[in-house]
Amino acid sequence: MQIRNDVPVGSRIGSVRASDADASPPGNTVRYDISAEESSERVREYFTVHPETGEITIQDQLTKELYDVYRLAIRAYDLGEPSLDATVLILVNVRQVGTFLIMHDSIRMRIRYMMNYMLLALYRLCLRTPRSFMRCYIV
Repeated sequence: MQIRNDVPVGSRIGSVRASDADASPPGNTVRYDISAEESSERVREYFTVHPETGEITIQDQLTKELYDVYRLAIRAYDLGEPSLDATVLILVNVRQVGTFLIMHDSIRMRIRYMMNYMLLALYRLCLRTPRSFMRCYIV
């Protein structure tokens, strides 16, 4: 499955469906959940599956993440005794579009200061040995 990282929160991106051959409830009633053991680390933060319909929706903004692929393991189980289950693995490829890094001015100033400090330190290092000065380039 492929989605864009700017999919709005609450959007339906897919669904799973399972059936049970038992003749009567509750043995033929199927529910769905995300299997934490088999899914990617942060899947539950961004995706949710409706327990009755199996609809997969976006739960949080994907633009906050840099991950490109999520492994979403959805477990279907019945309400019978004993309960039977099956798991399907869905790879969700997130295509990065329109992601911009927004920096606060104070952070930008600190980065500029650190860069200038490192350049000055490199320049001083190059000056220590006259032979090495000719090989030092600051771009």
